[in-house]
This record gives sequence, structure tokens and C-alpha cells, in this order.
Amino acid sequence: MTKHLSLILLRLLIAFGIWQLVPFVHARWGHQYLGDGQDAFGFILIFSLVALAAGVAYLVVGSLLHFFRRHRSWLGIAAADTFLGISFAGLLAFAGITATYFDASGTGAPSGAERPNTGRR
Repeated sequence: MTKHLSLILLRLLIAFGIWQLVPFVHARWGHQYLGDGQDAFGFILIFSLVALAAGVAYLVVGSLLHFFRRHRSWLGIAAADTFLGISFAGLLAFAGITATYFDASGTGAPSGAERPNTGRR
């Protein structure tokens, strides 16, 4: 029972880390929002909701993985959970850093910019 509880706690800890990761990496290393500050806060909330959904998806996939590997060793299941969590976290960190903002005019240009700065006119 203690091993089962520790696997549940490990999975919850990794899911919490995934939830906190996306808004943090986007605010720290991602593209800066060029508009009003309140809108930027709204986007961080959206990133947080996406990360929460990803954390729940990790819990579901991790639970299925645990179910299919239930006859394996405790350490093998913990290693599989950790590998799955690192994979989710890496993918979401990449998505959070590379996320960009576009205007709603339909031109596809980044907000506040006529065109990308290519160094040529």
C-alpha cells in the first residue's frame, strides 16, 4: 500500500510541476506580449489553463501506464512515470517558449509589427 501511495504522490507532484512549467517558461523566456498589460495577464492565464489540461492528461496517461505495467516492479513504474513526465514537460516548455502572439487583422503579422525585421528594406 505504501508503494502504491508513493506512486500516486509522485504522479501528482509531476502533474503539479507540468502545470506550473508552461506559464513560468513563457513569462521567463518566451515572446513578450506587445499590447496592454491586462491582456498579457490574460494570456498567461490561458497558458496556465492549457498547462492544467496537460497536467490532467499526464495523470490520465500515467494512470493508464501504471495499469498496464501493474505487474512490473515499483521502480520500473516510477521510472516510466518520471520519463513520461519529463517528456510532457519538455514538449510543453518548448511550446511555451516558442509561442508567439499574432494580431486579429488576418495579416498574420506579429502584434505591433508591420513585418519581421529581416535587415533588408
